[in-house]
Amino acid sequence: MYRSIFQYDSVREGGSGYILRIGARSHASLRFMGHPYLERVQGSASHFQSSECRDVYFIRDRTWVLNLCGSLNNVIFIYSGKNITFVLVSCLWEFNNEKRRSMKEEGDVFKKFRDSFSRMEGHFHILEQRVPVELQMEYFKYSENVRKENRPPRPLSEDECETLYNTLLTEETTDKTEKRYLLSQLATSKSVRAYRLLEEYTQHPDPEVTDWAYMALMESRISLESDFSDEKQIYISTGLGGKGEKLRFYVLMTSKGKKPFQEYQRQTIEREFAYYLPKTDCEIERLTIGEQYVELVFLIPVRTDIKATLDRVINECNQYGDFLSNVFTITNVKELTAEEVSEIINKNGDD
Repeated sequence: MYRSIFQYDSVREGGSGYILRIGARSHASLRFMGHPYLERVQGSASHFQSSECRDVYFIRDRTWVLNLCGSLNNVIFIYSGKNITFVLVSCLWEFNNEKRRSMKEEGDVFKKFRDSFSRMEGHFHILEQRVPVELQMEYFKYSENVRKENRPPRPLSEDECETLYNTLLTEETTDKTEKRYLLSQLATSKSVRAYRLLEEYTQHPDPEVTDWAYMALMESRISLESDFSDEKQIYISTGLGGKGEKLRFYVLMTSKGKKPFQEYQRQTIEREFAYYLPKTDCEIERLTIGEQYVELVFLIPVRTDIKATLDRVINECNQYGDFLSNVFTITNVKELTAEEVSEIINKNGDD
């Protein structure tokens, strides 16, 4: 089986706005107040160059919410110019390779996901910082409102940018909302000087607006690339971030039958993962071996088949005793908590 923690569930009118339900497991929803914020757009799948797109929704004049391959995951586009595409991807998959029927379906679904990115031509940039997906969506909605205010008119002069930055740094500016506003003003300024100031600020940001500052820096860069670059730029963001042209994923694997790992099995896991993952240009950031589970946090190139890569290393480990379950969980939303890990072990540990 497969599921997505941010899968498209339904869109329905609610109160004075629309409600976009995001995944039953996430217990989250976004209410867009005021004028209807979400409307169906026919034929918009061409923006992603994929015939597999099932549901495409247009948010105002800048954002697409794209549900790939039925219930796989949501991809959110925020477009800032003819040569720029911003993609926010949030997904959680659970794979069970012991069930032949579902294994084929999982392979097909994940292949469609990977191929969708393979079709995108251009230079990939990946937001390196870990910024919660909900905050990213909040940021771009807020930023759009700041841009539409256009006060003062864009582009801002260097002096105007310096004034905003100095106000941000002053001790009198203590309100979190005001700091967010100033950062978004700089991000939407269309000024190279503002980008340099945001770059400087993110070196030592105020802790309560750190994530907001990272998002502001990224938006400023997107805006400038759109104006000055002839090459198409593709910005990809996830909850766990990434580095260069690699995405960061969290993977949870369990022992078969909830059996504790023996010492030779732990050594096998450490050896095989350290050997096989770098061969596909993956980087291991954390490999934690618990009593009955393995947690992996690693970077993988955007166009690499993550499922095939993990299948191979698990199969190699199982050559030495068949001790790793073929059921594993992958997400780029966040690292799972100890409680969530225990829940998955209890649910899948007998496989």
